[in-house]
Parts: sequence; structure tokens; C-alpha cells
Amino acid sequence: MRTVWILGAGASRAAYCGMPLVKDFMEEALHRMRFSGNQGKRVLDFLRESYGYEEPSDVNIEELLTLAWCDVSYLDGQGVSVLQDHERSERLYRAWDALRKVEALIVAVLFAAQQECLQRGDRVHDSLTEVIGTQDTIISYNYDLLVDRALWKVHRSSSDDYAVRFHGSVEGPGTSVRKEYVREPHVERCCTGASEGVPLLKLHGSLNWLGLASADLFTGDPEVFYLPEAASISIGPDFWWTPFYLRSTDGSNDISQSGRLRPIIVPPTFGKTAWKGTPMGKLWPQAQAALRNCDRVVIIGLSLREADYQTRWLLRTGLAVDRPRAEIDIVNTSLKDRDRLRRFFLYLGRVVEYGSVDKFLTGRTAA
Repeated sequence: MRTVWILGAGASRAAYCGMPLVKDFMEEALHRMRFSGNQGKRVLDFLRESYGYEEPSDVNIEELLTLAWCDVSYLDGQGVSVLQDHERSERLYRAWDALRKVEALIVAVLFAAQQECLQRGDRVHDSLTEVIGTQDTIISYNYDLLVDRALWKVHRSSSDDYAVRFHGSVEGPGTSVRKEYVREPHVERCCTGASEGVPLLKLHGSLNWLGLASADLFTGDPEVFYLPEAASISIGPDFWWTPFYLRSTDGSNDISQSGRLRPIIVPPTFGKTAWKGTPMGKLWPQAQAALRNCDRVVIIGLSLREADYQTRWLLRTGLAVDRPRAEIDIVNTSLKDRDRLRRFFLYLGRVVEYGSVDKFLTGRTAA
């Protein structure tokens, strides 16, 4: 039986209470990061002046990331004429700066939380890897590396199975030198006796995928670099992101070989401009194909809000095909979310609900 596993923020939250959901992300950020310094003040001023948020705790981080992307996309879409107008040019660069601030805040909180989770032990994802089959596909909306590490521990997958072409690997944080792509984990699949790895399609990006922060504003930059051992990176409360730097081995300063790197994270917006310069444009069609060819879908910790048209499009186009109705398992602690998901899948498959990952694993074993 071919199963597609879809992981939302609730899957990471189930592994460790410190992994924040969208609704409580800013509260977690305020707890972990210091907003009293100059960098924190700039972000708080940006929230108030750009979008009218008076209280940081009221901010929906997913909405904020999408708003910042919309600002950049709107100005970016006006082409080179923006650069010929001083006022619009300044607005564009301010929008890019604001977007980077939001991304840096998200990255810092998640790096800190996932490190704590892995130190304590991730029983949830370790248990899931025991029932994930070699013909399965995992679709993840999470930036963190929890399911990645769980798969690597049992040699069921590697960084090769992201379906992303990496142009090299970097060390960091700090000054880094571009080098040949380094596969993670550092084991040869031929020596483990394992078959091909399980595809892991991270549709919104990942903390261990890096892109050039200074890429061309209008054409984007297709280069993606891999960050080995990203789960061990430590982020302090006084600074949100220690940048990675890419340098060519000959010391040249060509932007195609040198620049400041940032993790690739994409907001949940349907506009394809959000995919520019990222590998996500190729991952979504692969996710759709996996859904069309599966027998079962297991959805863990996904809220599927009414406004999440991108995911709704993926699920409906993937499952509403001329085929036998799929088995659909909904795993969510929220009764409200389960009700929303049940109504959405009413005519797409046969739905079974579970209130927790433990109940799902117990029920699956009993079946």
C-alpha cells in the first residue's frame, strides 16, 4: 500500500511542546528572543509602522511572512522601472529588509526549539519511521529537521531524497567556503542494505537549505546550498541569525560565487512569485503526482485553514481523479481541526480520525 504522509506544525508540536504552532509563534519568540536591543526595536517598529500591529503577541507569524512577501512581490513585479524611481526603489529595498527580518526571526526560534527537542529525544517521529514504507512519500510543511533526522537515524532517507539539486555545501555559521555537496547522513546506502530512500518533499523549504540573500531582485538566483549538521546550530537570544557566507576558493567577489546565505523558507501563498529562486516550483508537482498514485493519506497536525487555498488545491487535484477512493487518516489533537478536515475530505476518500499520534499508531497496529 502506497501511503502519502502529510505533516503540519502539529506533528512537530507533538514531538516537543516547545515547537510552536502558528497561533502561538510570536509568544514563543517573545519568550526566547530579546526584543530590547536595537535589532528587536527595529522589528517591533516595523510591525507597527508597516502593518499596524501594536502588540507583538497578537501577530500571526504566517500572516506576517505572507504580507512581507506580498510587499516584495508587488514592487518586484513592476520590473526595472522601480529602480528608476527613487521613492519606489527605497520602498522595494525596505520591503526586502523587512522580509529578511521576519525570516530571521522564524529561523532563530525554530533552530533553538528543534535543538532542545532533539536533545530530549523525538519519540514521535522515531515511532512514525517504523511504519513508513519504502514506497511511501512524505510531504512536510515544516521548516524544522525533526522528521529528517528520524529518517536518517534508521537509514531510510538522506539529503539526496529531498528532490532538490544542491550546488554545494557550506560550513557555518561565520565565514564559509563553497565546496562540493556533502550528503547527509554520512553513510553509503550501498553499505546499509537499504533500498532507495523515502522521498521527503518539504513544500515550504527547510532550515538546512540555503540561498543567496543578495540574489538579483528581479530574476532570482537558482543556486541552493546544503547545510550539513544544521540541527546542531545554536542561536543565542541576543541575535536572531548568524549569517553564513559563501566565498569562492580563489577569493573572488563574484555574486555568483560569493554572498550572504539564508535558509530558504517560503510563505503559504498561492502566488508562484514566492517560489522564485527556490526549489519549491518542482516539489509541488511531485507532491501532486504522489497523491494521485497513493492508496492512503495520513495527515498529522495539519489545520487546513479555510484560507489555505494552496494546500486545498494540492489535495483536491491530487485525490479527485478517476481512481478508487483513498483511505484517509486524520491525526489531530484539535476537535475543531478534525471537523474541518473531515468536511473537506467528505467526497475524496474514506476518513478515519485519531486524537493523537499514539492513538493512530495503536489503531494502525490493531488494524
